Amino acid sequence: NKQLLLDMIFNEDDDGDTSVSVEIAKQKSNVVSVLSDYAKSEEINKAILIAAIKHDKRSFIENTIVKMKPSHLSWVLHSKKFSGGDNALAVLLSKGYLKHAKSFMQSIDVQDEQSVANLVRFNNYRGENVFHAAAKSRNIECCKTIVGITQYFQGLKNELVTARDHYGKTPLHAYLEANANDDDDDANSDDSDDDDDDDASDASSNVSNVSSSNSSNRGAQENQNKHLSKTTSFIKWYLSLIRKSKDRLSLVTAAASDKKKKAKTASLLHMSTINNQPK
Repeated sequence: NKQLLLDMIFNEDDDGDTSVSVEIAKQKSNVVSVLSDYAKSEEINKAILIAAIKHDKRSFIENTIVKMKPSHLSWVLHSKKFSGGDNALAVLLSKGYLKHAKSFMQSIDVQDEQSVANLVRFNNYRGENVFHAAAKSRNIECCKTIVGITQYFQGLKNELVTARDHYGKTPLHAYLEANANDDDDDANSDDSDDDDDDDASDASSNVSNVSSSNSSNRGAQENQNKHLSKTTSFIKWYLSLIRKSKDRLSLVTAAASDKKKKAKTASLLHMSTINNQPK
């Protein structure tokens, strides 16, 4: 009986996971495929897709999306199915999964103001919109794609790019905080290496290890320069989006003053504010 099967599939355990979610977490592709093919239900595909996104299983995400029509994906724009009240699109954007995010965005009529407004005004429990989510990925193409949805409605574009969450933070904050967190992780990784006295002693007595360390330092410097270049590109692009905003100065100054920002980034933001005053 198909209905009995569906009831069993959607029954949740003590952790709130369905049987589909459990199987996807375990990478049981055969089981999931059988469920999908047998039931041939849009609800099953939705359950599979939600679980795949939740557990970050890209192969399941891709295989399920191709089975669904763009019109069947519009529900993700209104459904807060994920941690923190995010929708599926926001989660995909935050991970930088642009290809998959675009599949969802095909369900949006970019010339229909209400459809675009629904996307722009979707907020999670922290008050973040989909641009905040995209900014967290530090993937500028994700950010440009989501802003591009508002191309026919300047007012909605301004609303999207200048939005503040419940803590007063804009998408610019979100991008820079993702950078800062990444820098902190790198610093913590370096500290843990330095704390290992035995490894440090071995390295100091081994010329090849010293040479390797120098090479690593050069690589780290190159990565840092590339990192700063990407940050510069994002800031310049963001400034171009808000150049006519009355709150432009406060938007950028707030991000520059945030205590989590690195000195170079804060300096860059302050200089951008001075050199790019609205005319």
